[in-house]
Amino acid sequence: MSTMRCILPVVALLCACPTTTTSTPQEAPRGDGFSSVYTLDERTVLLSFTRKVDGASVQAGAFEIADRTVVPFVNLPVESASASGPAEITLTTGPQEPGRTYTLKINGLKDEGGYPLDGTLNFTGGGAVRKSQVTITLGDAERALAWGPMRLEISANPSTGAWTESLHPLDLTVQGAVYTITLELEVNPRRTADRRDDLDPVVDRRAYAVRAVVIEGGQVASPLFPFEVTTTAATNIVLPLFEPPEPPQQPGGTFDPPEDPNPGDGLKRVRLIVDDRQSGELVNPQLKASFTAGGDFDVTFPQTLTLEQPVEARFYEVTVDVKVDPNRRIDGTDENTLPYIIYLVNNGVDVDAINVSVVAPDETPEAVVVPLGDPSMTPVTFRVDVGAAFLTADGTQRGVFDGESVWLTGEWQIAADVLGRNAGDAFTGGEQSTLEMREDSEHPGVWTKTLWLPGGRPYGWKAVRCQIAVGCGPLNQRVASSGRAFATVMKNLVTENQDAFAVPAVVVVDPHNLSAVPLSSGNADYSNASVYIGNGEGGEDNPPGMPNPSTLFKQESPDLAVVVGDEPVRTPIYVVGTWRDINLPMRPADILNSQETVNLSPYDYDEGFIGRYPPSRSEP
Repeated sequence: MSTMRCILPVVALLCACPTTTTSTPQEAPRGDGFSSVYTLDERTVLLSFTRKVDGASVQAGAFEIADRTVVPFVNLPVESASASGPAEITLTTGPQEPGRTYTLKINGLKDEGGYPLDGTLNFTGGGAVRKSQVTITLGDAERALAWGPMRLEISANPSTGAWTESLHPLDLTVQGAVYTITLELEVNPRRTADRRDDLDPVVDRRAYAVRAVVIEGGQVASPLFPFEVTTTAATNIVLPLFEPPEPPQQPGGTFDPPEDPNPGDGLKRVRLIVDDRQSGELVNPQLKASFTAGGDFDVTFPQTLTLEQPVEARFYEVTVDVKVDPNRRIDGTDENTLPYIIYLVNNGVDVDAINVSVVAPDETPEAVVVPLGDPSMTPVTFRVDVGAAFLTADGTQRGVFDGESVWLTGEWQIAADVLGRNAGDAFTGGEQSTLEMREDSEHPGVWTKTLWLPGGRPYGWKAVRCQIAVGCGPLNQRVASSGRAFATVMKNLVTENQDAFAVPAVVVVDPHNLSAVPLSSGNADYSNASVYIGNGEGGEDNPPGMPNPSTLFKQESPDLAVVVGDEPVRTPIYVVGTWRDINLPMRPADILNSQETVNLSPYDYDEGFIGRYPPSRSEP
């Protein structure tokens, strides 16, 4: 083999030098097969090839390392060699001198076809952990501005620069209109952006990754973007951003701006709108404004504005004037440049998270809607009718007990209520404080709740009875069952104790219409029926002689489903037939007062049955 050297000043992206003495068969692959050589630390060298390596030829004696830039040569012993991948070899050496240029000679290594992989290659000795300066920039300034303030999350420890399993937050800086950050990360040639090698069972090859996240609300604003740091050369990464979501259209469409009664007076007229027709949950809403009655900016928020309902219930508005001031910007940072800010007050409580900003570069009038919920998500109104739900087996008590209200529970991790508060849930059974529903004042027994949810998927949900303003947390702690221990979850009323999906003859009964239950033999009058209690042993068979107009049964209803897209959604009004606790020996208040623990299983004769969906209607 020739002793020709290929000494280069660069550490990691070094050339593969050809050999002049190796005889290559005519059918051998072109090229020597080298890809690169790297030092991982002061005793480890990583070799990569363009062809798969014959593992049997991987021996320490096939490799020779020395500094050939000096006389005599400074030899570096190769202590071991192992195949760490199909086309990769890891060498363990004696201590390397940091910064010294070494020449690696290979003699006797073969590819999987038996052809030589001999040659020479240079590298720089390891030592201290090598790092690269990595600059990450958000790829679209306009999209970044539309998303609002963001941070980065990166799979690296910002202090040490080492790759990590978890994502760590990074604050961005703004240079003009460009959002950027520069940090130092460890050079690691094993971690490639090629995801095809991520499942390598021998070597962890997962790349560094970064994404952008909106600070307020936590929405992910970019893909999880993989990148590699394989050299000490500076690395520049442009992170692409998703298209910012368009806020769902407000019910009622767009709104006309007000007329300006005094053009040229230096004031801009603004129509401020609070549209609560979707949720109907605000109480005596008002607005607080960072300007005086004369329109001058005032950071102390001197005005509380009274809202009017001029045309339609739950549609509030007020018209104000602000001083024309071209210096005020949406992204202003001090008293001279901040925009005019208006935030919501609900039932006397400041809700400063719900706000709008107004600028007045000229007198052009404007209509501004104060956003409720989370404008980046879709409003969904959930509705149930519990007015006729059996509370007692004989049906003499219906609806909810005194001190109770109806609560929503469902399978959404990200959600907001009308005040923008977190309303995430995972079928906690009435333990999320923001999921208390409200009874419709015009339709007693009908309970509603509007949430803002991410679009593009279905969600399952149900209703439970819980303590007013408390929820079912204390109750759920006192009960146990083989399944979800929601003592008061909604149930259907049915004509037989059989699985309604498996037995089509089972009728799901509307408690509002007991006098005409449609059996296969004709309508039957269940007005005097009682709900079957069972013997407290659970899992009873269908009693003989069913159906019988004197007996109803409770049955689990499947999770109700709502499919959420981009447009506001109102679910059907699902009718609750009864509740799970109808055959418990104690009422929820008794369980709480006694502090006893109750096992629900013996009273769940319908355990395992999943009935059909409950009756429903579109409007009250």
